[in-house]
Amino acid sequence: MALSLSAEQKNLKNLFFNEDQYIIPEYQRPYSWDYDTCFQMYSDVTSAYAENADYFMGNIILARSKEDDESKPEVVDGQQRLLTIWLWLKAMSLLMPSFNKLKTATEIGLWNDTNEIVPKVKSKVFETDDETYIQEIWRLNESSIDNYLIARTNKKKEIDLKKCRNNLPYSFLNIYSWLKEFYSRLTSLEKNKFVNYFINQIYLLPIELKAQYMSEAIDKALRIFETINNRGQNLENADIFKSTLYAKAKSVNRGKEFIEMWINIRSDCNRLNISIDDLFRYYSHIIRGKNGIVSTEKNLREFFVREEISPLKHNDFESIIGDLNHIINVLTNINILKQDASEISLWLNIMSAYTNINPWYAIVAKMYVTDELDDLVPFMKDMVRFCYSYGSSRSIRFAIYDIINDIINSGNWRNKYVQTVENADLSSLGRLKKGYALLAYYLDHQEVCTKGYKFETIVKLAQVKSVQLITEETLASLGNYVVLPKTSVIQDNSYFELYHSNKIQAIMDEEVIVEEIYKREKHIKDLLQSFFNNK
Repeated sequence: MALSLSAEQKNLKNLFFNEDQYIIPEYQRPYSWDYDTCFQMYSDVTSAYAENADYFMGNIILARSKEDDESKPEVVDGQQRLLTIWLWLKAMSLLMPSFNKLKTATEIGLWNDTNEIVPKVKSKVFETDDETYIQEIWRLNESSIDNYLIARTNKKKEIDLKKCRNNLPYSFLNIYSWLKEFYSRLTSLEKNKFVNYFINQIYLLPIELKAQYMSEAIDKALRIFETINNRGQNLENADIFKSTLYAKAKSVNRGKEFIEMWINIRSDCNRLNISIDDLFRYYSHIIRGKNGIVSTEKNLREFFVREEISPLKHNDFESIIGDLNHIINVLTNINILKQDASEISLWLNIMSAYTNINPWYAIVAKMYVTDELDDLVPFMKDMVRFCYSYGSSRSIRFAIYDIINDIINSGNWRNKYVQTVENADLSSLGRLKKGYALLAYYLDHQEVCTKGYKFETIVKLAQVKSVQLITEETLASLGNYVVLPKTSVIQDNSYFELYHSNKIQAIMDEEVIVEEIYKREKHIKDLLQSFFNNK
C-alpha cells in the first residue's frame, strides 16, 4: 500500500484530547531538556498568554503503521517538546483538580477487555528510566505531589532544583513549582482562561507518515526529519543502529540480553572516550576493507542502513555485537600498549601526534586481523614513515583506504606504500612538529619513557634580548624544540644539557645559543632523513 503523508497545524486540544498514545521508540535519546530549556518554554508561554498571542512550538514527526495499531504513532522527532507539554498538562491537572478535562489529556483508555488506563505518552528507550518516571508522575494526585517533592529533594540532599538536569522528575517539579507560583497570582476565572489558552492557542505542526509497515513509515519519516533539520541536530546514527539491532534481538526473544550488551558497549565507549558513532566508523572501514572498497566513504548512516554489504542487513545481532566488542578490545589494547615499556609504545605515541585520525583506521584494522606484537612493531614504523612523509593533509585517507584493503585481503601493503623519501620536505614541519620531535628523541636515544613525554623549548621569547640574533624562525625551529620524559630526573646526556642550562637564567650569549640550536636542528633533520630513507 502506498505511503501517505499529512501535515496540518494543530493545537494541543487536537493532539492530546484524542485516542492516540504517543510512543517514544527504542532508538530515541533519553529525555534531556534541562532547567534552562524548560524555563525558556515557561517564559515564552506566559509572555504569549499575557499578549493573547498564538504560540507555535515547532514540528513533530510521527510514523503510523496500518498493520499495527494506528492509534500508537511512533515519535520520530519532537519527543522532548511532546514530553514537556505532557508534564505541563499533568502539573496543571494537579493544580486545578476540578478541571477534569485536563486529566483526560494526560492519559488514554486502551481498547481491550480490561479497560486499562495508561499515560498518554510511553517511552521504550531502554537506556534510561524515562518510562518509570512517566508512570511515577502520571500516578501523582493533589494529595501526593508534596510528598513526591519532599522525597525527590531529600534523595538529593535538598539540592537546588535549578541544578537538576536531564531528568523527567525534576523537569516536572520545576514546571509544577513555576505554574504554582504563576497560578497564585490569578483569580479562578483567570486560571480557567489560561487553561483554555494553553490547549487552544499553542500549536504544533505534526507531520505524519503512514505506511503498511512501521519500518517503512519510520524510514520515510527519518528522511523528512533530516530534510527539515538540514542535517542539523539529527538523531544520532547510534540511535538508528541500536534500534535495528534491538529489533533483530527481539525477533529471536533475546531483547533483554541485547539491552545488557548495548549498555556495556556504551560504557566501554565512554571509558575509551569515543562515541558509538566512532566505534561504528572503525567498523565501517573493516567492512569496506573486507569488500575491497577503496572509494570515498559514504555517510555513516547511509552505509549501515542502506548499503548491501552492511552487516545490519544480513548478520544476526550477536555477530555484530561480537565484531564491535572485538574493535573495543583492539582500542583498549592500544591504550595499554601506549603505556608499555616496549618499543611499540613509542611508535603508537608518535602516531598519536599525527594531525588526523585516518591512519588509526588502518592501525585498528591491522590489530583486528592480528595481535602479534612482533608483526605490529615493523608495521607501526612503516606507518609512521609513510604518514609523516605524506604530510598532515586529510587527503591521506585515500591512501589509507588502499592500505586497509591490502592489510585485510593480502596482509601485505609495505611494498606498495613504503618507499625511500629522499626528498622529504623537512624545512617546514608545521603541525607535525611534536611528532617529529618525539621521533627524533627516540632515534637519538633509543629510549622509551613509560610515564610519557612532555614538550618544551630551549629558548623562550621572554629570554631573548635581541630579536636580530634569535628570530621567530629560530624560536619555532625543531632545533629549539625539546622532548622530555615526564620525570623529575635530569638525563645525563647532551640532549638535555642545553635545555636545562638555559631553563631559568637569562641567556648570556645569544650567538652561542643560536649556533647550538642550528647544530641541533641539522642533527635532528639528519636523523629524520635517515629514518625516512629506511636506513
